[in-house]
This record gives sequence, structure tokens and C-alpha cells, in this order.
Amino acid sequence: MKVSYTEVCFEVDNPEDLAVSPDGLVGFRPAGIGPVILGVRLDRLILKCGLADSVADAGRKLKAGSVKVVDQSVSGMEYVEAKPHILVTFQGSSTRLVLKVGKKIKAAVIER
Repeated sequence: MKVSYTEVCFEVDNPEDLAVSPDGLVGFRPAGIGPVILGVRLDRLILKCGLADSVADAGRKLKAGSVKVVDQSVSGMEYVEAKPHILVTFQGSSTRLVLKVGKKIKAAVIER
């Protein structure tokens, strides 16, 4: 499933986003040429992929520990995520995450 980064991005100016990440961590770009690391609202991404009925439902699934993320940019590293905000590495114009919620699995390509 293709998802635009603007649909799932974390923005410092958005009060809803600051509520899920009070530290205001948005992402960064290392000096020189290299990958870009940006903040993504995982709860919104889960909803966009059809793995939850609402953002609140996605948040409950995250808090329950039933969401696993396989980050394709980091050698297929799989981890359980409980926060609604994560940092994602973009090697180019897009990145790919595989989301597992319970027995359901979806691949999301996030395009900048």
C-alpha cells in the first residue's frame, strides 16, 4: 500500500502530534549526503493500512503491544512498538515498513 508522508507525518506545529510526542522530536538529516530520518505517526499509518478502525483503535493496539514493525531500511529489524510516533529512515524518496497487527500483515511504502 502506498502512503504519502504528508498523511502520516509528525508536525511540531500540530497540537495533536505534540500530544503524542511532547518532546517535539520530528526527525533530522545527518550532515552531508545520507539518509533522511523523519517522524511518522504510526497510529495514523496503521489506520491508513486498514489495520485499525480509527486512530484511537490504533492507539489501543499500540498500547496493548500487538503492533510489530519490520523496518526494511535497517536490515529487516523487527520490533514491538508501543508509541504512536516513530522515526523512519528514508534512503531515497520512499521507505518501506511492514506492519503486523495480530495476525494481519501489511506492507506500507511511505513516499516523501
